[in-house]
Amino acid sequence: MLSTVRLSVCLLTEKFGDVFADTTLCVATTVDPRFKLFAFDSEARVARARDATLAHMELVTTTPVPPATSVTAATTTVDGDRSTSTGLWDKVNRATAVGTSNAATTRRQACERELERYIDSPVTARDSSPYSWWASNHRAFPVLAAVARQLLCCPATSVASERLFSKAGDVITKKRNSLAPAKADRVIFLMENL
Repeated sequence: MLSTVRLSVCLLTEKFGDVFADTTLCVATTVDPRFKLFAFDSEARVARARDATLAHMELVTTTPVPPATSVTAATTTVDGDRSTSTGLWDKVNRATAVGTSNAATTRRQACERELERYIDSPVTARDSSPYSWWASNHRAFPVLAAVARQLLCCPATSVASERLFSKAGDVITKKRNSLAPAKADRVIFLMENL
């Protein structure tokens, strides 16, 4: 399996450059139960993919904090003393800020535990469907299932493939019909991406 992965990496590098530099691709590879972290060939890339996946998990679980309102109580009494700078909403905002930092720490720890359990689970067969795996395991890994739902989804339209067929029609014409397939592939790739 390792030689197949290396061959795939070489082919991808030849065509697309360093795919490991794209964090979205790294996270998508990690949440695919057929690959997980086995597709990464060095410890540095494994650590980078793990960190990117954790960051994406935290992004999925983050709920926006409502903005602080400008309405405050004029003064409050604390232990019989009169305080002029502490309003009700100031206390709530301070308590929310402390609670938010504690919640962020526990959220990160929960994401780390879920990711570790996922990585420790066995890799699925190469010909299995990641969609059916996530359908049966979404309760065990809820945050990762949300990440997988975002990154492993099918494209909503066929516009990209239609555009590619149109470019291929521009490249392979009556006058250029004996163009070698590899060269045609490279020219179409360049026309599409430049």
